[in-house]
Amino acid sequence: MSPEDFIKIVIANADHRASGLSALADKLAHYYQQYWYDCDVVATYVNHPDAKLEFIAEIFYYLPTFVEQQPSWATWKNHPDWSTAINSPKRILQFSYWPSWKDVPVFYFEYLVNKKDIKFISKILSSRIEKEFFVQWVKPLTAFDNRSIDARLVDNYWGTEGPIQEWLPHFSRSRHAGVRLAVAKKHCTPADILRTLCVDADPKVAKAALEHSNFPKDALEIIAEHESKKQEQKLDQLDTLGWNELEAFLTHPDFPAEGLDILSVRDDDAIFFACVMHPNASESLWRRALESPENWKKSAVALNPNVPEAVLRELAQIESFDIAFALASNPSLPEDMQLALANHPDRTIRLHVADQTLSEKVWAAVASHPAPEYLHTPLEQFLALAIDPKAKKDQIVNIYRDVNYTRSDGGVMATSIGNALALHPKISEDMLGTFLQYMPWLIQHNQTVQLRLLEGKPLPRASYYAEFYDSESKLTKSPGYLINSLLRGTDLALKRLTVAHTGCNRRLLFPLWFSSDKPLLKRLALRTDMPGFFYEILWRKADDSIRALLSANKAFISRKGVVNEIPVAQKATVVGSDGKVVIKGNKKDRINLTRSTDNEQVLCALAADKLIDVRTAVAERPTLPLSVIEVLISGTDKDIRLKAPKLLAACASDSTLYLEKQLYDEGGEMARELAYYTRHEQLQLQMLATHPETLSKNRNITTNAAENFFRYGPLNDLIELLGHLDEKPELSLKLAKFLFRIYEDKIGALPGFDYFQTLYTDADRNEYQIRYSAFSKKNRNFQYIPYEIQEMIEKYPDNIEIQKFSGEFLNSGLLSEDVLAGVAGCCKEINNSALQMLLKQSSEVRSGLAKNVHLSQEVIDALKVDEDESVRIALALAHPHLGEYFSKDISVAVRKQLAENTKDINVQKLLFLDTEKDVLSRLAMNNYCDYSVLEPLLTKNVDFYAKRYLVERPETSTAVLELLVNDRTAWICNQANRVLQERLSASLK
Repeated sequence: MSPEDFIKIVIANADHRASGLSALADKLAHYYQQYWYDCDVVATYVNHPDAKLEFIAEIFYYLPTFVEQQPSWATWKNHPDWSTAINSPKRILQFSYWPSWKDVPVFYFEYLVNKKDIKFISKILSSRIEKEFFVQWVKPLTAFDNRSIDARLVDNYWGTEGPIQEWLPHFSRSRHAGVRLAVAKKHCTPADILRTLCVDADPKVAKAALEHSNFPKDALEIIAEHESKKQEQKLDQLDTLGWNELEAFLTHPDFPAEGLDILSVRDDDAIFFACVMHPNASESLWRRALESPENWKKSAVALNPNVPEAVLRELAQIESFDIAFALASNPSLPEDMQLALANHPDRTIRLHVADQTLSEKVWAAVASHPAPEYLHTPLEQFLALAIDPKAKKDQIVNIYRDVNYTRSDGGVMATSIGNALALHPKISEDMLGTFLQYMPWLIQHNQTVQLRLLEGKPLPRASYYAEFYDSESKLTKSPGYLINSLLRGTDLALKRLTVAHTGCNRRLLFPLWFSSDKPLLKRLALRTDMPGFFYEILWRKADDSIRALLSANKAFISRKGVVNEIPVAQKATVVGSDGKVVIKGNKKDRINLTRSTDNEQVLCALAADKLIDVRTAVAERPTLPLSVIEVLISGTDKDIRLKAPKLLAACASDSTLYLEKQLYDEGGEMARELAYYTRHEQLQLQMLATHPETLSKNRNITTNAAENFFRYGPLNDLIELLGHLDEKPELSLKLAKFLFRIYEDKIGALPGFDYFQTLYTDADRNEYQIRYSAFSKKNRNFQYIPYEIQEMIEKYPDNIEIQKFSGEFLNSGLLSEDVLAGVAGCCKEINNSALQMLLKQSSEVRSGLAKNVHLSQEVIDALKVDEDESVRIALALAHPHLGEYFSKDISVAVRKQLAENTKDINVQKLLFLDTEKDVLSRLAMNNYCDYSVLEPLLTKNVDFYAKRYLVERPETSTAVLELLVNDRTAWICNQANRVLQERLSASLK
């Protein structure tokens, strides 16, 4: 075999050789090895235009071996074909064959460096780098100042001595945080560099340096000094900081009182509330809150742990749910005040104070209070047993097991029960281990643990709840004390999953106000067991999506005397002395103003705002005055200007033509966007020649423009036009007939052209013949014609001419089953031949026909005995007067569907006598089932899910719920009781 023949075979079968899946591959490999030592053959192959990249990569992989074994390869660089092959942009090699830089030819790596191919160089540096390579290439590689390359040089250098030590100072000064992080994590980084990196601007770098094994302890003073300076700098900028930046201050226990005073004067009630509740708040600050007439603001004082006891007692005299909840959350609240809250008339307050305390007196008071009767085993009963010193060990274990998703009113083990169990003297060692890791106070308060320590005995091994972390469903069933530990942690993903947990300590949710994570805030907004001040803060700092959730929250609504939003317009606009409107306020205020104001002057000022987000908010309004649109058009932002055509379409048409002409003259994307919306016939006729595809989707197209489109527009776009001819039945029918004739005669050179003669003059016919011929060769939207015609027929059910055409349409024999079914189900007039054809079609088509409410008795009689049950179901649902007939149908599926949907009481009574349980269950789930039928029906053994459906359905009457209260299934009984209680409470408010 000649080298040329070999190259041909390799090129033809390279995929086989690369995959190694056939005998041919092995044979080809033999020839391949025979010839690859020949420099000319290999160079010729590499330079061949059809050469496979995987072969080229393999050739370069073995290149160093070739040079060693074959003297002829010593001159490979001088070969004329090689330089062409190497420098060809098509020869991007596959790196799957190269595990490290050792396998890459030096000349090729040099080529990559010269080419500045960062991506491939980074791939090559992904494996172990040794001293020889580092010394040779470090300077040209660092010259790129590329984060990916520099980080790999640091990470993958093998060894702790040598040139890496000389270059670490250089890398530690990199402008890329990723490179500095690699230095901070490098095991050989010296202490001097770590002293610098421990105060790095990037917190990840600083943390890695602090945790390094070589970190010098004396550098802690450097960190302290740096933090102090940083704190001072931020204190100077307090006036400009938003919620995201304030989180570190307002949640820090050492934040100074003077900083709180500075922040509190800002015109932001949410920030003021956070400042007042801070332990370091000055007396003058919380006195200001006490002077407020709004109880939710006084709640901030009640939350402050450093407020004098006398003030807390004064607040306790105020009858307010918010203040009571806040006092219960205060860790400094005296025990006697906790006892008073333990007897609060509102159960939410009682359970909340139980979660905050470690006092058995308080727990006992809560446990002795009556709980709602509908609860299977109320939390109060579990709590009473958990604090009973006479309780046996197996009872304690049972509490831990039984307070779960199916039995507890809280849904999961609450914080108070977990705390009580952890302190119980008879708690087993296994259970004690489950608490130790998550309750830091346990050693100080549990006598069993203290005795073990005094006796020198080891504590039980703490349990690790990793199995709960892999799904939200598991986390929602985990104990409250575990959730509390997650809420105190820093893992944002876990916090998102746990903030809805009903058994957690709700005081831990307050700091989450400061979070900027929208999914977390949305979950907080969905909670229904929080005080009014909690929702108030969320409302005042949230965006529209979170406010929408709050507005739908029943707890928020019930406690809302609370939220009356300050009119943003009064807060954010000022009229100057010269009558010019000047907008003041932060970005959020100005954006809110764009949605709330209808003042034309204000909107014009906002449309000219310096921030694009504000201008965009103006442009996203559904309607705008013409003067405001003109301001938006005069700007330079492309995305905002492209919204102008839609806005102009909502204005009075006689006043927008000059502006639309101006936009149309710009051409390009603006003209296309205008073609979607313009209502001006003059422009539409111009666009027929320039933008027909877009104009065909314009729902405002005039009749004259549509007629001209019909005569001169592209045929492909006529199909689109048919779907947008709103309220133009005559033109729609004319266009539908035309398109359908094309669809019928789709085979042949120019079939159906005689039909065109009835529509066009001689002058037009020749041009249309050319257009139709081109369309026949390339039918881009051909298959959509029947669907567009179907939509037209459904759109005009009362148009006689269109309904007559539908018979011709059905009889064509060219329609798919779904189109036949759709048209057959809506036509008022179907001729006899079409009906006979439809009755012989598939069950899908017959089902569509059965849905037609205009069928003759003859057709109905034929469909009543159809062998396919889906046809009979469709007929029964579309023709209610057939209910009695189908109530005796042999098919259970037919009777089930009828039972679930019939409104006829007589049919319901007939179905009540059915022997099939599924039919009875569906009848119970029927929203129209009469009470006279439903009452005896529920005494039968209907399906559990049917009764569950009734309990959970908001429309279920009180009378039916009262029947379900006596159900023998405990869950149904409890749920029906709960719903009745909720309805009673709502009626009393």
